[in-house]
Amino acid sequence: MIAIDQDRRILLTGARIFDGRSDRLHDDLDVLVDAEGRIAAVGATGTLDAGDARVVDLSGRVLSPGLINMHVHLGLALPGTAGAAIASKGDPDLLLVMADSARRTLHAGVTTARLVGESRYLDFALRRGIDAGIVAGPRLYTAGHALCCTGGHGWESDALEGDGADDLRRLTRLQIRHGADLIKVCISGGIAGEHEQIDTPQLTDDEMAAVIQTAHDWGRKVTAHVGPSETLRRAIELGLDCVEHGYELTREVTDLMSERGVWYVPTITVSRCEEFFDAQGVPAWMKERALGAGPRHWESLENAIASGVRIAMGTDMPRPRPSTGRPPRCARWSSWWTRA
Repeated sequence: MIAIDQDRRILLTGARIFDGRSDRLHDDLDVLVDAEGRIAAVGATGTLDAGDARVVDLSGRVLSPGLINMHVHLGLALPGTAGAAIASKGDPDLLLVMADSARRTLHAGVTTARLVGESRYLDFALRRGIDAGIVAGPRLYTAGHALCCTGGHGWESDALEGDGADDLRRLTRLQIRHGADLIKVCISGGIAGEHEQIDTPQLTDDEMAAVIQTAHDWGRKVTAHVGPSETLRRAIELGLDCVEHGYELTREVTDLMSERGVWYVPTITVSRCEEFFDAQGVPAWMKERALGAGPRHWESLENAIASGVRIAMGTDMPRPRPSTGRPPRCARWSSWWTRA
């Protein structure tokens, strides 16, 4: 990390630069950063009017735009030993855990993160701290609490439970009242719910419509945790904006996603990372379900690519902490894949 001097500009020179517009690295460009940390100019080496800017030589390194991670839980508490340790913390301690995760996320090169389900509205406090410059972290866009039916996916990790259109409409408005940038709703089962299956439908059409219409009326997008194609098809017909995971997507449904402009965040590593689950101490049923979903999950991603669906990258994995050692290989791979 390069410390920003509030009184001086910084000239970054000597790096090989990836600009995100082509697949080549540029060897002959300098980058001028203003005193507030924004890129002021990019130009051929030696041509920028840097004045008294502090020069930072990045020879031997690669400089790229900040990464964007579109599926993050900074206070994630999965079933198992690691998750239980997080879930047992009081609000002050959990906020510190989330702040540490935010710092580690930023240091990994992620400058924008989209939070899709946190606990106790602490994500909004963290966002305020980052915006004020008193906490190190990426720019955050957050959904607040995820929404689900009674006993639905995520209820154990503080998704808010509701039944019926009026109840789901109220919960949607409650997230917006707290400052949600988007709404996350769980419309099927998933990997981390013990008493469900991935293909379990969990919301009725009128419940999904209530969330989607209310959020749209308030100018918010809606993203859905979903596994099976039929449940997703119903949600798309009702106006859904984005899909998380999509473990079992047929080509017909990915064609519909492409036609309606629905985005896809596959979080592909969550069904491919045995080492990560072992490190988290998750129960056997969750590990078996996750890894068993891997082949169909990968096929879903291939269908989405073939259909021309717009795809965003999200890891859905907590940043490793010193007590867990090095991140598992699939987590390191997911960080690389998120950059691609």
